[in-house]
Amino acid sequence: MEDFAGLDGHLAISLASGINGKKRNFREVFEILKAFYFISSKKEKSEALKSAVNSAWDQCVRTFRGTTCQTPGACLTRDIVYREGNIGIWNVAKNNPAEIKRFSIGKYDPANPRHIWILEQLGITDSDLDSLER
Repeated sequence: MEDFAGLDGHLAISLASGINGKKRNFREVFEILKAFYFISSKKEKSEALKSAVNSAWDQCVRTFRGTTCQTPGACLTRDIVYREGNIGIWNVAKNNPAEIKRFSIGKYDPANPRHIWILEQLGITDSDLDSLER
């Protein structure tokens, strides 16, 4: 998989928090995202602009939720963690497809060697996981 979910959320948070040295408020991030969505659209110009405005607004509402939207740099950074977790899981699946079977066991971090060790200590092996699929 080459692309992972959440790029636009990550971009919005990075812009807001000042990854390039300038913290931004809702309006400033909105204007940049609007241009980003417009430029990357394959729609007809007027439809692309309308879609870009809506997408930028929705993303900024999500990014700045729980804030006044006026303080540069104040935003909810949770979406960065979600994106990094998504990338981590897909990389584990790509590099070790057998780990996908463990996903049905319950909540654990397949990228954490300690969690894998615990499952192994409990006797949960790949063959045990195969029987769960039947």
